[in-house]
Amino acid sequence: MESFYKQTTIACTMLPAAFSAKSDPVETMFNLHYQIVLRVADEANPIEEKWRLQFYKYLASCVKICGGRIEAIGGAPNQVHLLIALCSTKALAQFVRELRLLSQTWVRRKLQIPDFAWQEGGEAFTVSLTQLARVKSFIQRRDAHYRQRSAQQE
Repeated sequence: MESFYKQTTIACTMLPAAFSAKSDPVETMFNLHYQIVLRVADEANPIEEKWRLQFYKYLASCVKICGGRIEAIGGAPNQVHLLIALCSTKALAQFVRELRLLSQTWVRRKLQIPDFAWQEGGEAFTVSLTQLARVKSFIQRRDAHYRQRSAQQE
């Protein structure tokens, strides 16, 4: 089995650059695109406006650490939407588990919010190449949409 895996990995990394967005050998792996939604477990510990941008930057670095590439990020105080590209050899469940653990730990330690947690589970949707731009636009508008909705409710 290990031999097959090595052969497949080698074959994938040797694909011509025309099949990838970049010519970097790692980038030539087949990518799957996902929209991931993480929800805050307790509404009493929302993602606050004053640290949201810093948190998004950290989440983007976590995506890279976990083996993905960030395409878009946005959200509201109670949720984060991510559009990511993930190598087809990386398990989505493991990726989300690592992302949740790293980001939750960062909020607890760096921002000293000990009760911050993500809801169990989460949502992940595959995104086709033809819908990437549409989903990216949707995610980038999440913050503005939330602010507009909050203003209407007040």
